[in-house]
Parts: sequence; C-alpha cells; structure tokens
Amino acid sequence: MVVYELKCKTSGKSYIGKTQRHLKTRTKEHINDVWKIIESGRKNFGPNWYGSGGYKGADAFSKHFANLCKDCNNSNQVRQMMKEIMTPTILWQGDGIRCMKSSRTLQCKICMVERKEILSRFRSDKSKIINDNSDIYSSCKCGSKFHKFVRTIPTTLKTRLTQKKSPSKNSPKKKSSRRSTTPKTPKPRNLNQRATPSPEPEIPWSPATPAPLIDTNIPGLPYRSPTINPTNLQLAQYEQYCAECTMDV
Repeated sequence: MVVYELKCKTSGKSYIGKTQRHLKTRTKEHINDVWKIIESGRKNFGPNWYGSGGYKGADAFSKHFANLCKDCNNSNQVRQMMKEIMTPTILWQGDGIRCMKSSRTLQCKICMVERKEILSRFRSDKSKIINDNSDIYSSCKCGSKFHKFVRTIPTTLKTRLTQKKSPSKNSPKKKSSRRSTTPKTPKPRNLNQRATPSPEPEIPWSPATPAPLIDTNIPGLPYRSPTINPTNLQLAQYEQYCAECTMDV
C-alpha cells in the first residue's frame, strides 16, 4: 500500500498516484502506457498527433510524458528517456491488512491519503501537478485480494502430480473396454433342455357374490348395524341372548 510521487525534471511537475503492489511494477505500467499513446497516435493521426493519440487507457501521467517522448521510435528508447527525466518518490506507505477493511468504500484509507495529497498540491500551486479532476472524483478501485497467501508449488511436486501413474504388478488388471474384432460363435443348443411351459389362459373377471350381513342386535343394547365381520364380543353377546331365549321357551 503505497502513495507515490513521479516528478518530471524538465517541467518540474509531479504526478501523485497509489498502488497496492510494488512501486517498480506500477512505474513500468506507466512507462508502457506512454509508449502505447505514442504508437496509437502515429497509427491513427500521423506524426502530428496530440493528446491521448486515440489510446483509451491514457491518463494524465501518460499524456504529459508522451508529449515529451514524441521523438522516440521504440519502447526501449521511451524507457531510457523516462529514467532520465522522471524521479519516483514514496510519500506514504501503509499496512495492507489494516487498509483492507476500508477498500471499495467511501472511506478507503489509501484513496483518502492520495486525494488529500492531490488537493493540498492543488491549493498550493496548481501548475506544478499533473493530476486532473478525475483522480479526485473517481471511485475506489482498490482490491481486497492482495493480502491472501499464495501457494507456491515446486516444479518437482508439480510434475509428480501431473504425471500418469503406472500400474503396479499386484494391482488387478482392468478389463479392456474395446470390443474384440473376432466374431462370436453361436452356442450349441441343448436338445435335452426342457421346453418352457405355455402360459395359462387368462380367466375373465366376474363380480363376486356379495357376502351375507350378520345381524347382532340385542334388545336393550344400543343399535348395531349389520356387518360382514362382527367382533367376537358381539357374537358372544348374541349367542348368549339366543341361549337365554331358548331356555325361557
């Protein structure tokens, strides 16, 4: 987490920027953008190009230094000239873990430090700064993945994981899935084999006769509707009632 200053020795102007990576990596990207503007301007507008040259990724830094490096013919000459006319300086360096909590929010720590520095330079002397208003009012683009640990796999382990395993002698052999090209001979028919019995003819369905209903009503007890399967208690009570009736007669 770095807020840096790239100062131009020829004009005395400074560019304020931020990065979550190494300053050397971000400086290389700035220099590559300078060459892309020069290359795009010559391709689209000829030798008398100006501004961004039609390059969409141009910012205030690349526009300023592209005008100073117009005479360069390749990226190596641009890189060599930028080393002579540019001086990088670290203005603020913060802890990545602490700044991660506020990333992608309005209270982003690194964005606030960068904007505070740009505004202070604007108030003191606006002609000595390369940044424009887009660097102040732009949204936060800080990521939150920079603090995660990256697993480095050595080359020996990587080749061991990717190479195919050779089958051992003790492992069971798998059957080949390829079909054999030799035609299969038909099996001889066994004459002594019993013939399969013919299926029995289906009997047409007919409705069954309804089962008789048994009445177990006894005078003096609650009414019982006649049922097909009365309970043993109902049958015993009915038999006892019938026996008492026969004894009275």
